[in-house]
Amino acid sequence: MRFGQSLDCRSSALRRDERGDWAIFGRNGHIYAAPEGFQLMIGCDLGNARWTSSRGWENAKKRLNFGKCTQDGECEGSILLDRLPSKSEAVAIRVLLGIPKRVELSEGQLANLRAHAAANAFKRFLPTEGSKADEATEALAEENL
Repeated sequence: MRFGQSLDCRSSALRRDERGDWAIFGRNGHIYAAPEGFQLMIGCDLGNARWTSSRGWENAKKRLNFGKCTQDGECEGSILLDRLPSKSEAVAIRVLLGIPKRVELSEGQLANLRAHAAANAFKRFLPTEGSKADEATEALAEENL
C-alpha cells in the first residue's frame, strides 16, 4: 500500500495475483512486497511485453540502477528495491512497468464531474419523447377513459 502511494499509481493497479498475493500490476511487469523490500518483476509472464530483445531489458536495468538486480534473464528480470522510491524513481518505475498514474483533479474539476454525474444519473431510465414507453402509457390512458 505504501509503495503504491509512493508510486502515485491508480488504486486499480493494486490487486491480488493468481495465488492470492497482493501486487501492483502494470502492462510490462508487477511489484511484490518482499522481506528485503520491494521486488520489481519486469517483463515476466506477460504476453504483451514492451520488448522482445535483450536490449530493452538492458536499458531498463540502466534506468533502474537505484535497485539491485536479483534475476537477470535475456529479456526479463527482477530488481529489488530496499526502500520507497523517490519521485523521479517512481516515474521511471511507472513508465517501465506500464503502471497507470493516479489522476489528480482540482476541486473545480471534481465539482464539475459531480454535477454532471448527478444531472445524468437517471437519464437512461427515463422514457424519451416518442419512445415505446410513451406509446404504451398513452394507450393505457385511452383505454381508461
